[in-house]
This record gives sequence, structure tokens and C-alpha cells, in this order.
Amino acid sequence: MNGTLQSKIYKVGYYISLLGTVAILLWIALLKFTPPEANGIKVLVENSPFTSWMYDVWSVSTTAKIIGISEIIIVILIILSIWFSKLRIYATLGMTAMFLVTISFWFTTPAPGGWLQIVDGLPMPNANRLKDIMFLGFGLMLINFPKKEIINLK
Repeated sequence: MNGTLQSKIYKVGYYISLLGTVAILLWIALLKFTPPEANGIKVLVENSPFTSWMYDVWSVSTTAKIIGISEIIIVILIILSIWFSKLRIYATLGMTAMFLVTISFWFTTPAPGGWLQIVDGLPMPNANRLKDIMFLGFGLMLINFPKKEIINLK
């Protein structure tokens, strides 16, 4: 495969990953404004040494909303980094920090039903936890994307 085709394929893959990350992260962020999600993350937040202090300061609902707003800010930074490469470092730092904290939940709070469940004889990992690994990888990849690149597949 020649370098130009390889570069185009990489760019298409990058933008598909970016779009997928933005869509999923925005969806997860907006859920933080709902009572079921605010209550659903409570056990994770209160068991983490990084986030447990939040409930000493704010209510369950407010804490979830603050987390949701921080996720929305990261989404905005990711989107803007397409056109403003200087924002890429902030998007990367935000994603990395966010996903390192959520990955830490693996060690501070047992997953409902355990890390692996057996479904029809096959081990099924907790998908909610696995997404954080992928997002962390994309966040780290974001920082090294060509500095002046805008959506240009030529």
C-alpha cells in the first residue's frame, strides 16, 4: 500500500474514531443530568479516592451534573481541536485524566455481577469498563495527530 493511500486510510479512521468518541462521550455526559444516572454513578464516585470528596461538597445530583459538564467541555475541546490544533493538548489532558479516573473505578468498586459474566458459556467482560480503555487510547492518539490537519482527506 503506498504512503498516500495509507495516510488517507489513517485519516478516515481517525475521524471515525473522533466522531464515535464525541457521540458516545456526549451521550454519557448528557445522561449525568438524569436522576437514574446520577444515582447509578454514586457507588463509583463515593468509592474512589479521586472523587469521593465531591459528596462532601455537593449533592448526588449536583456532583453528577458537574461530572457531566466536565465531559461536555472535553467533547467541545475534541471537536474544536479539529480546527484549532492548540486545543488538542487540553482535549488530550482532559480525556486522559477523565479516563484514568474512571479506569480507577475498576480497582475501587466491584462491577455489578463481577468483571466477567458467563453468558451462554462465554465470558463477557463488563463493556462499560472496556470503553474507557479505548477512549484513553484515542485520547493519547489525539495529541500526535498532524498539527495543521483539518478535515482534509486529499
